[in-house]
Amino acid sequence: IGSVILIVLTAVFLFVSPPLGQQNNDFVTIVTTIVTFILNILSFVMAIVLLHGSHKKKTFQLTAWMVYTVIGLVIWTIQTIAQCVTSPSPYSLVSNSISLAFVAFIEGFFLWVVGTHRKDIKATELCQCSVIKA
Repeated sequence: IGSVILIVLTAVFLFVSPPLGQQNNDFVTIVTTIVTFILNILSFVMAIVLLHGSHKKKTFQLTAWMVYTVIGLVIWTIQTIAQCVTSPSPYSLVSNSISLAFVAFIEGFFLWVVGTHRKDIKATELCQCSVIKA
């Protein structure tokens, strides 16, 4: 649900904001908004992959979600640094740093939970194989 809300909000910002040249929108703001929009759509798709993989006990789908999450976090970190460099106000630096730290903490927790679930699935598959062979 959160991904859908973020997709809608980013789309509204993209379509409501005036074109370049009519306001003081800089290129970095437009690019970061478009990247955010794409990441939100991909996050929604990957959430479906995560749910399906967890339900069907397919570890490769859980691994795909984990790889996507790490790549998305790296991209978001680069995007946040670019925003801090182009807008070096103290408020921007503090708010972006806090949000980056919060998101990194939450994503790290999610990665840990999904990694633990993936290990449990693999351990269960291993136990079932040894029972069947015996």
